[in-house]
Amino acid sequence: MRTQTHEDSIGMSAVDKLRFFTDHVRRFTIWSDEGYVEPFSNLYFNQGGLGRLNATCGFLDCLHRLAGEDEAARLAESLFDKFQYLDTYGGTKVITDRPDDRGYLQEAPRYRVALGDDGTFGGFSLLWSRLIPEGSNPRHDICLEKVYWTRPAGEPRMVSLKAQYEYSFRGGLMYHGPLSGPNFSCTLEDSPLWSIHT
Repeated sequence: MRTQTHEDSIGMSAVDKLRFFTDHVRRFTIWSDEGYVEPFSNLYFNQGGLGRLNATCGFLDCLHRLAGEDEAARLAESLFDKFQYLDTYGGTKVITDRPDDRGYLQEAPRYRVALGDDGTFGGFSLLWSRLIPEGSNPRHDICLEKVYWTRPAGEPRMVSLKAQYEYSFRGGLMYHGPLSGPNFSCTLEDSPLWSIHT
């Protein structure tokens, strides 16, 4: 089975985004051993976040069966789009000052986002960590290292690079849709289903 990439998800319909979540309900536990879920390679789901994602996938699956495809697809599209936004937050940054032996400069995401369970229905806690220069001392206790496997354009094999991240700021991905109940947050969006708060 071919792994879905971020590029594959661009232009997906709302129904395709619903299938992404509902098709993975039964296979959820094998999505990732380390908390990464394809195609969101820059989002890290801690144990609580994986549990919240699993519950949300189950909710979308039940909603699809009970309320129909339109409502479930609308919710799935909103969540998928927020995950895509968080996955690419801040863009990338060149982390090497000279090209490698193939002539490529290595890039890493400027931010890495960890998702956890915030205790609300459908909501996630967010923790952003920012890229720090290699060898620098982090200002906070939370320091993460991540090895990225990338395939430079035209290259047949994967290349690894290591990047260091430190704590930057916290937030939440709040659910405002059907059955959400009070979540004590406000948003400037019209009728949001999920919204990002910092």
